[in-house]
Parts: sequence; C-alpha cells; structure tokens
Amino acid sequence: MELRQFEYFLAVVREGGFSRAARTLHVGQPALSKQVRNLERELRVDLLFRGPDGVVPTPAGRRLEGILSDIFVHVSGIKDAVREAAAGGISGTVSVGISPTLMPALAAPLSAELEKRHPALSVRIVEALPMFLNEWLESYRLDVGLFTRWPAPGTDPVPKLTYRRIGVERVVLTAAGAAATRSRWNGVPDYARCAGILQELPLVTTPGFLLLLEERRDLTEMLSPLTSEIDSVHTVRDMVLRGEVCSVLPVTYIREDLAAGRLIAASFAPPLRRELVGVTPTGRTPSGAVQVVIETARARLTELASADDAGAGTG
Repeated sequence: MELRQFEYFLAVVREGGFSRAARTLHVGQPALSKQVRNLERELRVDLLFRGPDGVVPTPAGRRLEGILSDIFVHVSGIKDAVREAAAGGISGTVSVGISPTLMPALAAPLSAELEKRHPALSVRIVEALPMFLNEWLESYRLDVGLFTRWPAPGTDPVPKLTYRRIGVERVVLTAAGAAATRSRWNGVPDYARCAGILQELPLVTTPGFLLLLEERRDLTEMLSPLTSEIDSVHTVRDMVLRGEVCSVLPVTYIREDLAAGRLIAASFAPPLRRELVGVTPTGRTPSGAVQVVIETARARLTELASADDAGAGTG
C-alpha cells in the first residue's frame, strides 16, 4: 500500500466520483481508478459502491476514511514542522479565522506583531461567524479560530475541536455618544443609565448577544419586550452610531468608538462578560506557528482587558 493510494481514495470519497477527484488531483481518471482498485485488492475488501449517481463508501470504506482523515492531518503538518526545525524558527502559513466582533481588535495588531517577531511566518486571516469557523476548523480548512465559546464556559460545542481560553471581554449597553446624550448621563450610575437608555431607545442586537442576555435572569426584566434581532453586528453598530437604537456589544469591538466619544457605554451589574477562545482541530498537534498565533492573540486580549478594567473601575 502507498500513501498515494490513500490520497486518491480520500479524494474519490470527498468528491463523490472518480472524474471530479481526477480533476481535483490533476491526474488521469484511468490511473486514479487503477490505484483505488489496487488498494481494494490489497485490503481484500470493497471500499466503494459505484453507482449511476456517483460513488459512496462501503462500511469498510467509511472506516478507512475516518482513519485516513486523522493520518493526513499529521501528514499535512510535516512540511511546516520540518521547515521550522531547519530554519531554527517559526515559518510556514497559518490560516486564522476571526469572528466579526474581534476583527477590529485582533486582525491588524496580530498581523503586525507576527510579522515583526516571525518574518518567515505568513498569516491568512478570514472573518466569519463562529458557527462557520467551527465548521471550517472541523474540516481542516482553517488552522486556528479566535472567537467566543458558546454556549458556556466549561463546555465544548464541537467535540472534534479543542478550545483554549485566551481572554474575556466585557459586554455593555451602548448608545450614540452625541454631546446631549453624554451630558445627560454623566455621573449617573451604570444601572440607572441602562434603565434610562432602554426607555429612550429600542434595543436591537444580534441573536448571539440576545442569548447571552437571556442567560442572565436578573436582566430579563430590564430588557424591552420590543427587542429586535439583526444577524449582522456591523449593521447593528451602524444603527447605534446613527442614534436610531441602543444595543448590547462587547467593549473590545467598540473600543475606538468609545474612545472617540461616538458611543457611550453602561455596564450591567454585575458585569456581563463572555469568554474568548483559541480553537484548533482535535487530533492535530498545533504547530509552533499555530501556538504563536494563539499566544499573541492572548497577549493582545489581556492588554485590552487590563485597559478596560482600569477605565471601568470595578465594572
């Protein structure tokens, strides 16, 4: 048996047919078919059902697919691991998925810091919601994800993924920071400010943040029964900036707006926080490059959390 035969078999299963697999692998279909038949002959089992609608694995084929998926996870990391050892440093390419609320705080600083410390390391960053990042990590389309653990700390939403805590962030009620609004709420305690803002403006938030609020029973009476959901945090922020609504957003996401006075914020009592995680596929030993990405993100989030705590007092 050869590694090439296993690679061809996996391609046929994942593409659902020999012709599509041959195009993906850039090999001739007769050569591909021959290698898969040789593999079946050596294993003395049928690995594929070949039908008019395509190809699906037999029970033995499904078992082999599972084994090979784990093996090829490690095979795919050989090149970067050997290059790192030869270069005496961190190198290669890392695909990083970041959730929308963390992009402003992490994307540019992460790229700049890694470029400065590890010039041989190339980082490719994509933005997507955690539900999609989980899926892409599980299928090995990403090396690491940086987003929020859900449903709660101490649980792993996707068993095939490993979650490492990299920080926490405070979630606040926020509204437009026009001069009149700022002066009206200057010196007002946060709990009164929250109640007042919710009386003046409709609350619009994303489904994820609404679920986070609903986990806190002490906040349910404060929430407006007319709360609306929009599944785009960027759209929600724009509506808040225009003064149309108030919302619940993490300080990490709106820190520049707060610093510039475009938004004001009020903390819930006790503070509402969520856990941030670095996520990798279970079964794949994180490369040195992936570990560097996670630690750099953790350092950045720790710095931001410290600054937030200093500015918010106990909030």
